[in-house]
Amino acid sequence: MNNQAFVSVIQPYKTLLLTSIALVAFAANSVLCRMALSGGLNSAIDANSFTFIRLHTGAITLGILHWIFYRPQPTLATQLAEPHNQSSSVKPSFVSRVYQYLPALMLLMYAWFFSVGYLFLDTGTGALILFGAVQVTMIMCAILQGHKPTLIEMSGIFLAFMGLAYLIWPSLTEPTFSGFILMSLSGVAWGMYSVLGKHRAAQPLNSSSVLTTNFIHFGRAVVGMLVVMVILYLYPLIYQQAEFIELRISQQGIWLAAMSGIFASGLGYAIWYAALTGLQATQAASVQLSVPLLAAVGGVIFMQEQITLHLLMSGSIILAGIAIVILFKPK
Repeated sequence: MNNQAFVSVIQPYKTLLLTSIALVAFAANSVLCRMALSGGLNSAIDANSFTFIRLHTGAITLGILHWIFYRPQPTLATQLAEPHNQSSSVKPSFVSRVYQYLPALMLLMYAWFFSVGYLFLDTGTGALILFGAVQVTMIMCAILQGHKPTLIEMSGIFLAFMGLAYLIWPSLTEPTFSGFILMSLSGVAWGMYSVLGKHRAAQPLNSSSVLTTNFIHFGRAVVGMLVVMVILYLYPLIYQQAEFIELRISQQGIWLAAMSGIFASGLGYAIWYAALTGLQATQAASVQLSVPLLAAVGGVIFMQEQITLHLLMSGSIILAGIAIVILFKPK
């Protein structure tokens, strides 16, 4: 058996392994965040500090991966200021400059609302809301870009929305509703980040474009989160009224945030991009249906949380609706 034949034989197994690792990493983000933030005022770290450390360590990880896989390019630092190679004689417009920073803003919103949302939600519930919001956002973006959904696709979208409504309907009060809104905003932001970077998603792991671009977005999000924290901590009135603005840092909290940034975010996203080279679009979307389940199982194992019948029923409705849209998408 020659090398090419051998590679073709092991490729499906390689894709399966990479996909499995990436999905576990995505679910681990929810578990690690809940482990760090559970306990209210007695938690290991506050939501803002967790977000900052997660983004910071994620950026460092992506920077190291870029150096390992694409060492010949010395322009990484300069791309932080100029993310796209442009002629010095052509000055980009204000709109184009804003658009360049939009992915970093979406990444910041996703990570921040994700952390704050988990102050109010269990692991499985938060992952389910996040995942549903991400998929619905990407579906809606496709519709706005000109895709005309079929009747069965519209039925799936409606079913997913009904599942989300059923998830929060019995307890549509604080803190559940606050957590629902925050995690939904996080999902919308991540969906937008995915849409904005969709054209890069199928490139191989050693592509400078994938690693460098995400490193740049993470780096800018770190700066943005630092600005947010400074603004919040400068206002004592807000500081005293909002639990998620109180500064709390412990060694355990730092380690959990760093693990989320290094393994579940930086390495997780890089591995996912590598797995995408062996997956079709519908396969990539379908396998993500397992993330809320994996997160819920992680919550049971590491947080002693319970998977209720209500969560199982609403989750089944949401995932069934999304699966209908993905699997019955016109060729």
